[in-house]
Amino acid sequence: MKKEQLRIFLVDSDPVFLKSLETEFQQLENSEVEVFSTGELCLENIDKNPDVIILDYQVNKDTVGRLSGIEALDKIKTSKPQIPVIIVSSDDTMDIAAESMRHKAHDYVAKNNTTFFRLQSIITGISKMRSLEKELDWYMRRM
Repeated sequence: MKKEQLRIFLVDSDPVFLKSLETEFQQLENSEVEVFSTGELCLENIDKNPDVIILDYQVNKDTVGRLSGIEALDKIKTSKPQIPVIIVSSDDTMDIAAESMRHKAHDYVAKNNTTFFRLQSIITGISKMRSLEKELDWYMRRM
């Protein structure tokens, strides 16, 4: 059985972090990665129905007129509530983690030397859950 392609959106205004994460995820088998430097660009492409969005909490924090990470998260959850959004942040505080979860983030990951591995583990869990849901749906339709 062939694995389904996993579409991942990466949203971060830090070009170095964005490129490193993109490079890591592109090396994974069966993954398709799209990168966006603003929450607005991500939202403009939301109809492509990504399987998961990795969103920087501080995306464009110093840019007037741009959505913050939490504002982008709220808009994503309003338009496509089924898409899991993982918030990443260089500020590893409980306040940011708690705020992210209150705004319906799937998970929170601090930016450090284990970020990619933690994200990969979370995404693997999301993918397994989706497979189980599809299998259950298949069985339920046959009952």
